Amino acid sequence: MAAPSGFRHGDFIPVQRGAQPSSHPNWEYIIGPGEAWDEPGDNGYTRVSFPFSLQEKNANCTHNGAMTFLFTDGGQVSDVAYQIAGETCLYFKFDLWGLIPANYSPGAMTDAAAVKAAYQAEVAGRMPTKPIGDLAVDYPGADPAKFGSPAEVTPAHMSAYGFIINGVHYVGGCETRAGAYPYCDAMDLPSYSTAKSVFAGVGLMRLEKLYPGVMQDVISLYVPECAADGDWSDVTLENALDMATGNYRFATYFRDEGSAAMTDFFLETTHAGRIGRACTQFPRKATPGTVWVYHTSDTYILGAAMQAFYR
Repeated sequence: MAAPSGFRHGDFIPVQRGAQPSSHPNWEYIIGPGEAWDEPGDNGYTRVSFPFSLQEKNANCTHNGAMTFLFTDGGQVSDVAYQIAGETCLYFKFDLWGLIPANYSPGAMTDAAAVKAAYQAEVAGRMPTKPIGDLAVDYPGADPAKFGSPAEVTPAHMSAYGFIINGVHYVGGCETRAGAYPYCDAMDLPSYSTAKSVFAGVGLMRLEKLYPGVMQDVISLYVPECAADGDWSDVTLENALDMATGNYRFATYFRDEGSAAMTDFFLETTHAGRIGRACTQFPRKATPGTVWVYHTSDTYILGAAMQAFYR
C-alpha cells in the first residue's frame, strides 16, 4: 500500500498501541500511528492509512502490514482494506490481503490533548534518520553496500537494516514482497533472544543486589515442578541464567533448542504446561555450571524461580 498522496495531512494516532490481546487462539494484533488525508474526488470522505501487525501468541513472529479506509465526520465508513507482505520470522511466511467491514461511531475524547501531546513528544524524541546512501556523503570512503549484505541475509528474508553513528540512524529501507513498507519507522521488530537474555540478567542482578546470595539458591526451592525432578536439586539460579544447568541431551550448539521437545515447549500456551515440559525434558549429563547448552526453557525456569522468590 502506497503512502498518502493527497493533501491536508494529519496524524492518525491509535490510543491503544502495542500488542493487543484477542480471542483468537493463535494471534494478537498491533496497530501503529499512521496518517489521515483528503483526496480530490472523494466526496467529503477522509482517507486513513496505518501500519498493523499480526503477532503469534507466545512466539513473537510478527507479520507486518498496512490498513486503509475512508470515513466522514457524520459516521459513514468504508470497508477496511488490509495487506501483509512481510514478516520477521523465517519459519512462517505468507501474503494476506482483503476487505473487512468496519463500524465508526464519532465522539469526543476527553483526553485528546494529552494523547496528541504524548505522541508529539515521542516523535520529537526519535533519533534522526537518513537514507543509508547518505552515509557515503557524510563519511567519504564509507560503502553503504557493505550494510545489509546478501552474503549475510538473503534479500528475500531481510525485514530491515541500518547503521547508527554519531546519533544518526542511516536506514537501509524496509522492503516487502509487495514493495517498500510505507511505515518503516513504525515497523514492529521483535528482538527474540536479546530481550530474553537481557531481561533475565538484569532481573537476577537486581535480586542479588537486594538480597545477596539469592543467585546461589537452588531452583528446586522455588519451582515445585522442578523440585519433583531430582536433576534440579543442585542447579542454582545463576546456573539457569548461564544455561549451564547440566541438564541436556546434546551439547552440540542448538541441537537441543531445535528439537521436537523444544517445539512442544514453545507450543504450550499455559504456564503449567510450559513449566512442566521445561523441568522434565532434559536429563542430567554434566555437573551444573560446567557445560553451556542453549535452552530457552532454562531462562523460563529462571523467570519462574525469580518470581516465586520475590513473592
